[in-house]
Amino acid sequence: NVSVSARTGEAWLAVSSKLYRSTGGPFNELAGFTLTASTKDVLVTPGGKVFVVSGSSASMYCTAADCTVAANFLSASSGAPNDYFDGLCNSGETVYAVGNGSGNQATLFMFNGTGWTKVSNDLGFDSPKRCVAGPAGEVYVLGKTFVVRYEGGGFGQENVNLMGQSAAEWNDVAFTFGPGASVDAML
Repeated sequence: NVSVSARTGEAWLAVSSKLYRSTGGPFNELAGFTLTASTKDVLVTPGGKVFVVSGSSASMYCTAADCTVAANFLSASSGAPNDYFDGLCNSGETVYAVGNGSGNQATLFMFNGTGWTKVSNDLGFDSPKRCVAGPAGEVYVLGKTFVVRYEGGGFGQENVNLMGQSAAEWNDVAFTFGPGASVDAML
């Protein structure tokens, strides 16, 4: 798996179990960084915190001032050996992880500053694809044929009619936020 995340002035790239960083030139490997399983996603927040999740219960994070030092990355598990991470998203400095529980049900986690807190044990579907945070801090979790919206501690299914066409099986979702916080979705 290959994933990339960027903020102004730097980009992070996760490949297999390795992590790379670029400040505009070539990507350089973060020497000494190790993740026990292949990476699934990487995320850098606007403030420079870096998160890496694997397709297991393992994750690494750096909230230090200097994330270019592998020793500044700490390990944090999902809290249960059968809760696996699949993807990351953020609303500012608030970071979420989406994953699969023991029965493949979609789960949602929020980073609490030192580890992951499970926000939902079961979002009502299996095998989530991705999460995206909206302009007001709401989190959209992509399912196979619909999106679940998490906001203010509550969840709701967002059915989408694509001009009468079935959603088939979605693989990704992208949101852009224009003036006045209107939301355009690309599925």
